Amino acid sequence: MLPPNNLPTMLGISNHIDNAIADALSGKLSLDETLARLSNWFLVKAWFSEPIKVLRKTSDVHVFKSFFISEKNRLCYGYRRHPRTGRPFYQTHLITKLEFIDEKHEFNSYEEFKKKFDTRFIKEDQILHLWNGTSSQHGKKFNKKDFRKISKRGKEVMDRFLKHFTNINEHNEHYHKSDLYKNEEVFILKARHESWTNSGRDISISHQTNAPHIFYSSEYRGCLNGRYGLVANKNEFLHLEDD
Repeated sequence: MLPPNNLPTMLGISNHIDNAIADALSGKLSLDETLARLSNWFLVKAWFSEPIKVLRKTSDVHVFKSFFISEKNRLCYGYRRHPRTGRPFYQTHLITKLEFIDEKHEFNSYEEFKKKFDTRFIKEDQILHLWNGTSSQHGKKFNKKDFRKISKRGKEVMDRFLKHFTNINEHNEHYHKSDLYKNEEVFILKARHESWTNSGRDISISHQTNAPHIFYSSEYRGCLNGRYGLVANKNEFLHLEDD
C-alpha cells in the first residue's frame, strides 16, 4: 500500500503519466516500482519516520532526483535525472509520506510568464512580444530555465544602477546623451564592472530611452563575447544569447 501522496493531483499531464499513476493507485505496482516508474517524470520528496542518510545529508525529509531498479532487482536512487548508476536504497519501509514534484520548465500561461518581470525594468508590450516570440538560443518559446540568476558581482552592479534608475518610462540628470543616434535624442544610464583577471567577467547593466527594456551583459574580460539578456527583476535576467 502506498504511503499518503499527491498522485491524484498529478493526473492530466500526459497519457503515459496517467497510466503509471493509475497502476500505482490500483496496487498493480509495488512501492519500489512506483518510485522507479514515476521518477521518470517527477522529483520524489519523501518523509521518513526517522532520519536517514542520503549521500552526506542526514534528514527525515529528502528530495530524490530519480529511482531505478538495478539488474539485481534492487531499488536504487540516482544522483541526477535518468541515471545510469546510483546507490541501493533500503529504507522504503520508513517512508510515511510522498510528494511527486513536476519539474517541467514551460510556463502554463502568459500571466505566469509575466510574473517573472518587474515592470520597472520592462514595458508590458515588450513582455507580450517576448511571450509570443522564441529564444534565439534554442528556437523554442522562452521557459523557466531561460531566466538566470544575477551573480554576486552582477548584484553589485545592479545596486549602483538602481541608485540613479527610477523606471523604464523616465530618465533624469544621471543619463548621458548618446552620439550614436542622429535623428532622435537618446539618453543612456549605465553601471559597469570591469574585471582585472583573465577569468573574470565584465558586467554591464544599461537603459537607453529608445528601448523598452534594460540590457544585461556578462562578457569575457577585454572582448565583446559573452552572455547577453534583459533584466527581468533585480535578481534575474532573461538569457537571450551567447556569442
